[in-house]
Formats: sequence, structure tokens, C-alpha cells
Amino acid sequence: MNFKSGRRKKIFILPCILSVILFLCLGCELWHQIVKNNPPVSDAGQNLTVTVGNMVILDGRYSYDPDGDKINFTWFPWDTPAGSMMQFYNYLNSMPYFTPDQAGDYVFILIVDDGYIEGKPNSVTITANP
Repeated sequence: MNFKSGRRKKIFILPCILSVILFLCLGCELWHQIVKNNPPVSDAGQNLTVTVGNMVILDGRYSYDPDGDKINFTWFPWDTPAGSMMQFYNYLNSMPYFTPDQAGDYVFILIVDDGYIEGKPNSVTITANP
């Protein structure tokens, strides 16, 4: 009887030990990303005044992740002057560009993420004069 009882304990303890080892190996990365991951900071750059027809390069290079994680960029044109047909290029990178085709304000939103969490949106306004 003692032999069977001792064997049951070993059979029960072995899966528990394996579960703990698996959790520790895989859980460290998960723990960092879920519990200790700080949101990245979006920085869409300075507001600018430009002339219609001149190319503008937006600058999100001062965005960062406080944990040092690689960040992804997503820019959105939020507001454009009435009648504008402006084309927006490279919007998944730190420095997208466009050429204003109408006088007025062009507002862009930048959101950065580290693959797990998004930072707060940040905006920049480009004023185009005739």
C-alpha cells in the first residue's frame, strides 16, 4: 500500500512541477508585456505654416517607448480644408508626407504602439497659406 500511495504522490507532483516551469519560462515575457508594459508616447511634432503646393514632411521621430520596445506608427488625416483632394503617403512610418492643395488647416493624428498597447494620440496642425 505504501508503494502505491507514494507513487500517486509522484505522479501528482510531476505535472505540477512541469506546469510551474512552463509558467516561469513563458510567463516572464507575458508578465512584462501585460503587467509591466508602459504605453508608448506619441509625438506628432510641431505645428507648421507652409505654402500651398509645397511638400510637407511630418515628424514623429520624437515618439518613444519608455520600456525601450520598438514602436509602430500610424498617422491619420483628421481634418482638411473643404475641397482638398490631398494625398497622404508613408502613413505607417515616422515621417509621412503630403502636399497641401488648398489653403487652410490640415490636422493629423499620430498613434504609436509597441505591439501590445497604444499610446495616447497626439496631433499636429499644418496651416497652408496661398
